[in-house]
Amino acid sequence: MMRAVYSATEKFPKARVITKSYANSDVVRRTYDATTRFYRSIAAPTHIKQHHKTSYPACNVHRRNEAVATDTVFADVTAWGGWMCAQLYVGRTTRYVSLYGCKTDGQFVGTLQDEIRYRGAMNELISDRAQAEVSNRVAEILRSYVIKGWQSEPHHHNQNYAEVCIRDVKKFTNWVLNTSGAPPEAWFLAMKYVAYIMNRTARSVLCWRTPHEALTGQTPDVSELIHFKFWEKCLIKNYQTDKKNFPSKSTEILVHWVGYAEHVGPYATYLVWNPETQVLLYRSEIKKITSPSEDNLRANPPSDPPDDSSNDTVASELPQVVKSRDGTNVIPIGFDPTQLIGRSVFTSSKTPKGSGDSNNCMYVCMCV
Repeated sequence: MMRAVYSATEKFPKARVITKSYANSDVVRRTYDATTRFYRSIAAPTHIKQHHKTSYPACNVHRRNEAVATDTVFADVTAWGGWMCAQLYVGRTTRYVSLYGCKTDGQFVGTLQDEIRYRGAMNELISDRAQAEVSNRVAEILRSYVIKGWQSEPHHHNQNYAEVCIRDVKKFTNWVLNTSGAPPEAWFLAMKYVAYIMNRTARSVLCWRTPHEALTGQTPDVSELIHFKFWEKCLIKNYQTDKKNFPSKSTEILVHWVGYAEHVGPYATYLVWNPETQVLLYRSEIKKITSPSEDNLRANPPSDPPDDSSNDTVASELPQVVKSRDGTNVIPIGFDPTQLIGRSVFTSSKTPKGSGDSNNCMYVCMCV
């Protein structure tokens, strides 16, 4: 037994502490295979000093154990919030998509730190050698958290998996904007909405599990996904009034539903856009307008009724199709006869005299 212990400690010099509890060398070997050793030596100075900053940052952050690809999405319209572009991150194994708004691509460092803070430190960062993505500041962060860096070859965007994900996100974002009627300034909110749903949609590559579960290990609940659609009109409590405004102002205001709040409030807290103040709000108490009877006509007044004056035509302007056999004696009939084409017309008339039947008869004719 002692020979087995020494053979294990010779291959792993620092393993003597582990062998005190686990004498089996196979346990030591498998333990080293199942763990990381970012720091081969831990400082033990003779003088105790107070630390204000950790000396081991890579061990103080959650690890996501996958490579993550990233790229920048540029837009020709400034989104609400001042965003001119968005930084996208996607896990190569989990397929989890994250988006961060940026005013310039120079804010890449901040988005990388947020991605590590929210999702965990990746094993490898894949990019396309953009200047902002290979800067010295980025290299310092990768060294600090022991993250590998890999860049695709110039003019070979297919080598960066983020390009494939951006194509899909753009396609679905355009579909959301086209079908909802939202203004182009809502493109970033629409992209976040698309990414949120993609992360909670089962994928065949994940054995029909979701990217959210693949990343966190938690089965997501999708109850909040089936109640609202993007840019849907809804009502929230009027936060701009108080009891002194009764009854001059409505107790509700009209807003547009624009997404999910991941880091604000409890579950089922949503993002809504106030068109009057141009402000993005976080609300969990939202009234859905399911029928005209549930609408607030003070907060959402009906549009002006259509002007039907153009349809009020005099009888002389209608088609004059009733004529005598010789073409004279034209009589206006008062409606458009083309509406009768293909329809059955029932007419009631009395039977001719001498037929022996005085009851009314019903005649049916097909207009062609």
